[in-house]
Amino acid sequence: MTESGTAVLLIDAGNTRVKLAYYETLLAADAAARLEQMAPSKQTQQIAQPEPIKFILTHANIEGLAPQLREFAKKPRLVVGVNVSGPLTAARIKEQLDAHCGEQAYELHWLSSEPQLLHLSNAYSDHQQLGSDRWLAMLGLSVHEKAQERPAMLVSFGTATTIDTVFRDQFLGGLILPGLQLMTDSLVSGTAQLPAIQWEKSSPPAEFPSSTAEALESGMIAAQVGAVLRQWSYVVKRCQQPPVVFYAGGAAAYVVPELSRLLSEQARLHGFDTIELLPFDDPALAGLLLYAQYYLAQ
Repeated sequence: MTESGTAVLLIDAGNTRVKLAYYETLLAADAAARLEQMAPSKQTQQIAQPEPIKFILTHANIEGLAPQLREFAKKPRLVVGVNVSGPLTAARIKEQLDAHCGEQAYELHWLSSEPQLLHLSNAYSDHQQLGSDRWLAMLGLSVHEKAQERPAMLVSFGTATTIDTVFRDQFLGGLILPGLQLMTDSLVSGTAQLPAIQWEKSSPPAEFPSSTAEALESGMIAAQVGAVLRQWSYVVKRCQQPPVVFYAGGAAAYVVPELSRLLSEQARLHGFDTIELLPFDDPALAGLLLYAQYYLAQ
C-alpha cells in the first residue's frame, strides 16, 4: 500500500482491555524519513507526528468499536495490531471492522514476534514465545531519541509487570512477574482475613510497616522495585553504561516514587551522577505506528 493520507487504526489488545489509536491521515513520507534516519549512524531526530485519537475499550465492550469508528471522518484503510488476548478477541474485533469498513475495503495485519522486524533483532531463542505486545513495544522504544546511544529499559506495570531492554537495535530479553493486582488477588485468595489495601500514588511505602495493610503494600511494591533494580544492575554490567529507564502501565503511579528513590541510590553507588526515569505512554502503539508508516512507504 503506497497511498498517502491513509486513515489508519492501531490496536493493542491486551489481557484486560483494548487500546486503540486512530490516525485520520498517516503519510508514507514520515516513514521514509524515519527509515533513512535509522541508518547505522543512528543520528535520529524527532519527526512531527500526526495527532491520533486514542481510546480504550474493555473486553466486554468490544462491540462498541464500530459505533466509535462511525464518529470519525474517514474509515480506516489499514489496521495494524497486536493481540495477546486470544483468537476470540481477534474475531470480535474483525467483526466490528467488517461491519464498519466493509470486509474487502481495508487491510488487517495482526503482528507477531519475529527474529527481525525493520531494524530491530530479537535475542529470544524461540521468537514465538515473546509476546507480540512486548515485541512491538521494543520496536517503538528503539527509535526514541533517548535510546539511540544508550541501553533503554522499559518497565510496564500492567496485569503482569514486564522489564525489557533494548540496546543497539537488539532486544536483549527481560523479566515477567505478577503485577500489583495479580499479587493482591493471589494474597486475597490464598490467605484468610487480609485487610483492604489503600494504595497511595504520591509517596513511597513505609520503611517499617506497622500494620498488616502497610506490610502488604510495602512488600508488593518492594517486589516490583527489586526486580527492576536487579535488571538495571545486569544492564549496567553488560552494556557498561547506565540505561535510560522508561515506565508505562496503569499501576506505575504506585511504584514510581519508590522506584525513583532506590534507582537514584543505586546509581550513586555505581558512581553515576543522575538517572533518567521517564514515562513512555502506550509503547506497543508506538511500535505499531512505526510499522504502519513503514508499510505505507512500500
